[in-house]
Amino acid sequence: DPNGNMITKITSALMTLDKVSPEDKKILEFYRDISLDTKGHMFNIDVESELMPSSVVFAKVIEDFSQYSELEIRVRFPIDITHEELEKRIKKVCFEKGFEVECTMCHKPYVNDDKNIVVEELTKIANEMTGTDKKPYINGSTYAHYLPNAYIFGLQAGSAPSSFPEGRGGAHGIDESVSIDRLKLGMKIYARALLKLNEIDW
Repeated sequence: DPNGNMITKITSALMTLDKVSPEDKKILEFYRDISLDTKGHMFNIDVESELMPSSVVFAKVIEDFSQYSELEIRVRFPIDITHEELEKRIKKVCFEKGFEVECTMCHKPYVNDDKNIVVEELTKIANEMTGTDKKPYINGSTYAHYLPNAYIFGLQAGSAPSSFPEGRGGAHGIDESVSIDRLKLGMKIYARALLKLNEIDW
Protein backbone atom coordinates (compact mmCIF):
# COMPACT_ATOMS: atom_id res chain seq x y z
CA ASP A 1 0.00 0.00 0.00
CA PRO A 2 1.66 3.28 -1.07
CA ASN A 3 -0.04 5.04 1.86
CA GLY A 4 1.54 2.86 4.54
CA ASN A 5 -0.46 1.03 7.20
CA MET A 6 -1.72 1.43 10.78
CA ILE A 7 1.83 1.95 12.05
CA THR A 8 2.06 4.97 9.74
CA LYS A 9 -1.16 6.38 11.14
CA ILE A 10 -0.41 5.86 14.83
CA THR A 11 3.18 7.13 14.67
CA SER A 12 2.09 10.19 12.71
CA ALA A 13 -0.62 10.92 15.29
CA LEU A 14 1.69 10.48 18.29
CA MET A 15 4.26 12.84 16.79
CA THR A 16 1.75 15.68 17.02
CA LEU A 17 1.33 15.35 20.79
CA ASP A 18 3.10 17.91 22.98
CA LYS A 19 3.87 15.41 25.75
CA VAL A 20 5.94 13.20 23.44
CA SER A 21 9.63 13.95 23.99
CA PRO A 22 11.89 15.04 21.10
CA GLU A 23 13.85 11.78 21.48
CA ASP A 24 10.69 9.70 21.17
CA LYS A 25 9.55 11.77 18.20
CA LYS A 26 12.75 10.79 16.37
CA ILE A 27 11.94 7.13 16.99
CA LEU A 28 8.36 7.58 15.85
CA GLU A 29 9.51 9.43 12.75
CA PHE A 30 11.87 6.59 11.82
CA TYR A 31 9.12 4.00 12.33
CA ARG A 32 6.74 6.08 10.23
CA ASP A 33 9.27 6.42 7.42
CA ILE A 34 9.89 2.65 7.40
CA SER A 35 6.17 1.86 7.29
CA LEU A 36 5.69 4.27 4.40
CA ASP A 37 8.62 2.94 2.39
CA THR A 38 7.15 -0.35 1.20
CA LYS A 39 9.82 -0.82 -1.48
CA GLY A 40 12.85 -0.29 0.77
CA HIS A 41 14.21 2.87 -0.88
CA MET A 42 15.56 4.21 2.40
CA PHE A 43 17.52 1.01 3.00
CA ASN A 44 18.79 0.92 -0.60
CA ILE A 45 17.22 -2.51 -1.09
CA ASP A 46 14.68 -1.52 -3.75
CA VAL A 47 16.12 -4.11 -6.08
CA GLU A 48 14.52 -4.53 -9.50
CA SER A 49 14.48 -7.96 -11.11
CA GLU A 50 13.47 -9.35 -14.48
CA LEU A 51 12.28 -12.62 -12.97
CA MET A 52 10.79 -11.54 -9.66
CA PRO A 53 8.92 -8.55 -8.20
CA SER A 54 11.07 -5.88 -6.56
CA SER A 55 11.75 -5.95 -2.84
CA VAL A 56 8.82 -5.38 -0.47
CA VAL A 57 9.19 -4.07 3.08
CA PHE A 58 6.35 -4.59 5.55
CA ALA A 59 6.42 -2.90 8.96
CA LYS A 60 4.43 -5.40 10.97
CA VAL A 61 4.30 -4.66 14.68
CA ILE A 62 5.74 -2.38 17.37
CA GLU A 63 6.66 -3.86 20.74
CA ASP A 64 7.04 -1.39 23.60
CA PHE A 65 9.34 -2.45 26.44
CA SER A 66 10.38 -0.64 29.62
CA GLN A 67 13.69 0.64 28.24
CA TYR A 68 13.35 0.44 24.47
CA SER A 69 10.90 -0.12 21.63
CA GLU A 70 11.15 -2.67 18.86
CA LEU A 71 9.79 -2.59 15.33
CA GLU A 72 9.38 -5.88 13.46
CA ILE A 73 9.67 -5.69 9.71
CA ARG A 74 9.44 -8.35 7.04
CA VAL A 75 11.26 -8.10 3.73
CA ARG A 76 10.57 -10.01 0.56
CA PHE A 77 13.46 -9.80 -1.83
CA PRO A 78 14.36 -11.18 -5.27
CA ILE A 79 17.22 -13.55 -6.06
CA ASP A 80 19.25 -10.62 -7.41
CA ILE A 81 20.42 -9.70 -3.90
CA THR A 82 21.80 -11.96 -1.18
CA HIS A 83 20.41 -12.09 2.33
CA GLU A 84 23.81 -11.02 3.66
CA GLU A 85 23.89 -7.91 1.47
CA LEU A 86 20.28 -7.12 2.33
CA GLU A 87 21.00 -7.28 6.06
CA LYS A 88 24.16 -5.21 5.64
CA ARG A 89 22.30 -2.37 3.91
CA ILE A 90 19.48 -2.33 6.46
CA LYS A 91 21.92 -2.33 9.38
CA LYS A 92 23.87 0.56 7.89
CA VAL A 93 20.84 2.85 7.83
CA CYS A 94 19.54 1.72 11.21
CA PHE A 95 22.90 2.15 12.95
CA GLU A 96 23.12 5.69 11.60
CA LYS A 97 19.75 6.36 13.28
CA GLY A 98 20.88 4.77 16.55
CA PHE A 99 19.06 1.45 16.16
CA GLU A 100 20.24 -2.14 16.42
CA VAL A 101 19.13 -4.82 13.97
CA GLU A 102 18.58 -8.51 14.55
CA CYS A 103 17.64 -10.93 11.79
CA THR A 104 15.57 -13.71 13.32
CA MET A 105 14.54 -15.68 10.24
CA CYS A 106 15.44 -15.90 6.57
CA HIS A 107 13.87 -17.88 3.75
CA LYS A 108 15.82 -17.69 0.54
CA PRO A 109 13.85 -16.67 -2.55
CA TYR A 110 13.76 -18.92 -5.57
CA VAL A 111 12.47 -19.03 -9.13
CA ASN A 112 10.94 -22.02 -10.86
CA ASP A 113 11.82 -22.88 -14.45
CA ASP A 114 8.97 -21.56 -16.60
CA LYS A 115 9.64 -24.42 -19.07
CA ASN A 116 9.02 -27.00 -16.35
CA ILE A 117 6.17 -29.32 -17.40
CA VAL A 118 4.34 -28.77 -14.12
CA VAL A 119 4.46 -24.98 -14.53
CA GLU A 120 3.35 -25.27 -18.14
CA GLU A 121 0.38 -27.52 -17.32
CA LEU A 122 -0.78 -25.44 -14.34
CA THR A 123 -0.55 -22.25 -16.40
CA LYS A 124 -2.48 -23.84 -19.25
CA ILE A 125 -5.29 -24.93 -16.94
CA ALA A 126 -5.55 -21.54 -15.24
CA ASN A 127 -5.64 -19.67 -18.56
CA GLU A 128 -8.23 -22.02 -20.05
CA MET A 129 -10.50 -21.72 -17.02
CA THR A 130 -10.21 -17.93 -16.72
CA GLY A 131 -10.16 -17.11 -20.42
CA THR A 132 -6.82 -15.35 -20.12
CA ASP A 133 -3.34 -15.72 -21.56
CA LYS A 134 -1.11 -14.85 -18.61
CA LYS A 135 2.48 -15.89 -18.02
CA PRO A 136 3.24 -18.11 -15.04
CA TYR A 137 4.10 -16.65 -11.65
CA ILE A 138 7.31 -18.55 -11.04
CA ASN A 139 8.91 -17.10 -7.90
CA GLY A 140 8.51 -18.27 -4.31
CA SER A 141 6.22 -16.25 -2.07
CA THR A 142 4.76 -16.23 1.44
CA TYR A 143 3.57 -19.82 1.89
CA ALA A 144 6.61 -21.10 -0.01
CA HIS A 145 8.45 -20.55 3.29
CA TYR A 146 6.87 -23.74 4.54
CA LEU A 147 6.69 -25.68 1.28
CA PRO A 148 10.17 -25.82 -0.30
CA ASN A 149 10.08 -25.09 -4.05
CA ALA A 150 6.31 -24.74 -3.99
CA TYR A 151 4.42 -23.74 -7.13
CA ILE A 152 2.55 -20.50 -6.61
CA PHE A 153 -0.79 -21.25 -8.16
CA GLY A 154 -4.18 -19.66 -7.65
CA LEU A 155 -6.57 -16.88 -8.46
CA GLN A 156 -4.99 -13.48 -8.95
CA ALA A 157 -5.29 -11.10 -5.99
CA GLY A 158 -6.38 -7.49 -6.17
CA SER A 159 -9.71 -8.16 -7.89
CA ALA A 160 -11.93 -6.87 -5.09
CA PRO A 161 -15.52 -5.75 -5.74
CA SER A 162 -15.61 -2.20 -7.10
CA SER A 163 -18.29 -1.26 -4.56
CA PHE A 164 -15.58 -0.96 -1.86
CA PRO A 165 -13.90 2.43 -1.41
CA GLU A 166 -10.24 2.77 -2.32
CA GLY A 167 -7.48 2.83 0.28
CA ARG A 168 -8.45 -0.27 2.25
CA GLY A 169 -6.12 -3.08 1.38
CA GLY A 170 -3.14 -3.26 -0.90
CA ALA A 171 -1.46 -6.30 -2.38
CA HIS A 172 -4.10 -8.64 -0.94
CA GLY A 173 -7.09 -6.65 -2.11
CA ILE A 174 -9.57 -4.52 -0.22
CA ASP A 175 -10.25 -6.03 3.22
CA GLU A 176 -8.89 -9.36 1.90
CA SER A 177 -12.23 -9.71 0.12
CA VAL A 178 -13.01 -12.36 -2.48
CA SER A 179 -16.29 -13.08 -4.25
CA ILE A 180 -18.14 -16.38 -3.98
CA ASP A 181 -17.96 -16.76 -7.77
CA ARG A 182 -14.16 -16.48 -7.70
CA LEU A 183 -13.97 -19.08 -4.92
CA LYS A 184 -16.10 -21.48 -6.95
CA LEU A 185 -13.94 -20.93 -10.02
CA GLY A 186 -10.84 -21.50 -7.91
CA MET A 187 -12.18 -24.86 -6.70
CA LYS A 188 -12.75 -25.97 -10.30
CA ILE A 189 -9.23 -24.88 -11.28
CA TYR A 190 -7.65 -26.72 -8.35
CA ALA A 191 -9.67 -29.86 -9.09
CA ARG A 192 -8.43 -29.93 -12.69
CA ALA A 193 -4.90 -29.18 -11.53
CA LEU A 194 -4.88 -32.09 -9.07
CA LEU A 195 -6.10 -34.48 -11.75
CA LYS A 196 -3.39 -33.27 -14.16
CA LEU A 197 -0.65 -33.50 -11.52
CA ASN A 198 -1.66 -37.10 -10.93
CA GLU A 199 -0.99 -37.83 -14.63
CA ILE A 200 2.47 -36.26 -14.78
CA ASP A 201 5.48 -38.54 -14.58
CA TRP A 202 7.51 -36.89 -11.84
